[in-house]
Amino acid sequence: MIQQVLEESDLERHQITGLIWSAGPGSFTGVRIATSVAQGISYALNLPLYPCSSLELTAKSVRSQMQPGQQLLVAEDARMGEIYWASFEATREGIGRLSDDSLSTPKEVPISDTRLATGSAQALLDPDSEISTWLTSSPAKANYLLPPLADDLNAAESLSALQAEPHYLRGESAWKRVEEQ
Repeated sequence: MIQQVLEESDLERHQITGLIWSAGPGSFTGVRIATSVAQGISYALNLPLYPCSSLELTAKSVRSQMQPGQQLLVAEDARMGEIYWASFEATREGIGRLSDDSLSTPKEVPISDTRLATGSAQALLDPDSEISTWLTSSPAKANYLLPPLADDLNAAESLSALQAEPHYLRGESAWKRVEEQ
């Protein structure tokens, strides 16, 4: 599959200088698979890895719908009655982060000053909140995510395949042990 993508892009393996991967937050299995694939490719081709937050990728996917200075809440359904969320602000250059990725109950998500939001958690948040517009996010598409991500790489530190880890926000307390299943 990787070879097919390279051929369709008229690229050779030696032209790839690094890999960006969505390290989470997200579903336990999805984050593990993404990290494992990134590690395997990184190890096989001896390439550096650059983790990216799934919430930040979502924010970047709706940046074109925002004006500089507007704040955005990315809120994704984390299941188990919780929400993965982070706040961002549109800048002239792209998206600026206002908060770390977090995991909270819907009532704990700070939405008092937020007017714009995106993500799958709309139905979980207070319908009487001050959020006036839910932007439609698209699945991550490389053609509009790579330019801003490539700019971020200039300041980012790379990881080796052995250093790459998924970005979990849930603690071990949420996992069901064998005896609890």
